[in-house]
Amino acid sequence: MCLSFSTFAEVTRSLVDFLQAANAAGYKILFSSALVRPYYQVTFDNESAITLEQIQTALTAYDLALKPSRDNSYLVVAIQPPEETPPAASTPDIYGTIQEVVVNASSHQFQMAHIGSSLSFDKENLSKRPAIANDALRVSSRLPGSANNGVSARSSIRGGRENEMLITFNGMRLYEPFHLHQFNQLFSVVDSRTIDSIDVLTGGFPATYGDRLSGVTVLNTMAPGAVDDSKELGIGLYTASYLQTLSIGQHDLVISLRRSTIDLILDAAEHDLGTPSFGDLHLQYQFNIDQERTFRTNILWFGDDLAINNSSYSERMDSSFSSLYTWLSYRREKESGATTETKIGFTAIKDDREGFVNKPEMVSGSLADDQEFRVYTLEHTRLYDFGNSLLNVGATYRYLDAEYGFSSELRIDPRFKNISNFERPEALQFEETELGQQLAAFISYKYRILRPLYVEAGVRMDSQDYLSSGWSKQVTPRLNLLYRFPSAGELRVGLGKFSQSQGIHELDASDGIRFFQQPQKANHYVLSYKQSFSHLDLKIEVYRKVTDEPEFYFENLTDPLSIVPELQVDRTLVDPSSVVSKGIELSVSGDWRGNDFWLNYTQAEVEETVDGHRVRRSSDQKHAANIGWSRQFRHWQLAVESTYHSGWPTTELTLDSFGNATRPNRSDRRLPHYLTVDVKGTRQWELNNSKFRLEIGVTNLFNRNNVIGSEYEMADSQLERYDREALPIAPFMDLFYAF
Repeated sequence: MCLSFSTFAEVTRSLVDFLQAANAAGYKILFSSALVRPYYQVTFDNESAITLEQIQTALTAYDLALKPSRDNSYLVVAIQPPEETPPAASTPDIYGTIQEVVVNASSHQFQMAHIGSSLSFDKENLSKRPAIANDALRVSSRLPGSANNGVSARSSIRGGRENEMLITFNGMRLYEPFHLHQFNQLFSVVDSRTIDSIDVLTGGFPATYGDRLSGVTVLNTMAPGAVDDSKELGIGLYTASYLQTLSIGQHDLVISLRRSTIDLILDAAEHDLGTPSFGDLHLQYQFNIDQERTFRTNILWFGDDLAINNSSYSERMDSSFSSLYTWLSYRREKESGATTETKIGFTAIKDDREGFVNKPEMVSGSLADDQEFRVYTLEHTRLYDFGNSLLNVGATYRYLDAEYGFSSELRIDPRFKNISNFERPEALQFEETELGQQLAAFISYKYRILRPLYVEAGVRMDSQDYLSSGWSKQVTPRLNLLYRFPSAGELRVGLGKFSQSQGIHELDASDGIRFFQQPQKANHYVLSYKQSFSHLDLKIEVYRKVTDEPEFYFENLTDPLSIVPELQVDRTLVDPSSVVSKGIELSVSGDWRGNDFWLNYTQAEVEETVDGHRVRRSSDQKHAANIGWSRQFRHWQLAVESTYHSGWPTTELTLDSFGNATRPNRSDRRLPHYLTVDVKGTRQWELNNSKFRLEIGVTNLFNRNNVIGSEYEMADSQLERYDREALPIAPFMDLFYAF
């Protein structure tokens, strides 16, 4: 949709650029990119002064409006439709413009407080849902199709492994974007207060995304200049933080700094289980060269220092992890309608750890693991708007280098050597330097065939050239269809091929593997229907994902929380010939009389074919559900949420009559079901030129013992089993002071 104000010196720009130009002219307009989407366009006279009437007219075209706020500023909000709309003499285009259409089926969007691509939001509701440390990726783990062990902030999607999810942050691919990633990846590395929207695609995603099999998580921060100048200090049970936004003429800046406090609390409590500490820094600078051109730079750093042992002191690990991302982007929107963006980036990761295990009569050993990775990225994309269609083309080149250094000693009691199904030498030494290149190119075309029918077709090519394994190439076509009914219903069909290469940082050196595997390939089939009512959105989706060329991988049969998993007796090699994941998902969300509510339910299964036998994958959960409610009372915003899933498959270890461990049957039983209830309250106090905000809550309110695995130890020549549980009742509290 393009809106014209005059014909004298007309230029066509994105609505975002138009609002930023209005701010540069003296207005104070606050907006979110989850409402003001980057593909919304407006045509205006760039030689005349921008008026409030013009701004309001441009927003109205996209069902948006200006809401007066304090300090002579305005907030962009969604126009609420009336309860009943009388029939009009002429029927508008209810099917939307090509820029507005999200064609892929499995798309979920978090617009601060709401889930669902059609829901509007208020900026103050960003942190509505309960989650430890207000972690945004923990919220996304409750989407239909997600599987999470209740400890980690990282999830698997639709039966895939955890590393099958692509995560991007302001357009940059992130590798292992979690704090304490050597210990269950407890927190994500991005301050949720800076996140403007999260888009999660769980299947059938377009050709613009690639090199991951299962899904995409797109994190977008608030655009510099889209918020008022502000500073905010925060202190809580898990982090202390500082957040600042600054706008001076054509220059905009966002600063986010966090440091863990949980280590300080544990030290004060004289806790002897360990000292986990972490921190992160994000800087974003934008220079608006003119109304056509924008230069932006991002710097993201995060790091951890971890010293931890288990409760029985039979395992210990000391680790240090640091990642640095920096990228520059240059964006230009020409009058012809073509938008180009060029990006240059650099990534450096250093990951060191030492650990040992000492379980008498079972296993003892130690390891030292030092890894370094560097990635150099060059990316260019072009978007052409032809009115009734969009053409998106792009290419990405990455140069990679890695250094591996690993050594271990392992002594397994002869009675337990029968458990593992691969050779485990007593001493392992590995040092290697690896170089590689990755090249990707895509073309995607979105076209409106008929008034209610849209198609998005694309093809992607990914290639890898590693020094040790040579060159490989994958071509993956994709197709998505959307049919919009006059009754506000949407039918989507998605199908395509997807591939995933083993990253240069993903070599299984600690398990004795010295070569990179061939890329995996999968087919996605998705059928989705969504119906919108006045206060309710209903969505049902059926999917099937078939991986015919999966990688082999290593996992622990019984204990998913082991600190040094490579040294455990239950370590096993899983080498499937195929993986099939299928399921049906139901989602309901809406609002009624000030109450926001959401519900999703999934029935699914994922099976691997190993040695001709079908085996349930360890993340298989036949039933899963999430339900929540939120309401604004006089002074408090309250939310309650509950998550359930059926127990995951596990494996039982036993001894025979001679005291030797028997060869286990993988996934031969299920754990009890998982259930948790979380609550959260938010209260804000307005002062003269500042404000306080309190966010307080509890996860696992009823302190339910959610068993997610088992730990085995020998005692008096008997094999003893102990339950491994997810997080117990855990409070969280953050106090913020904005000035």
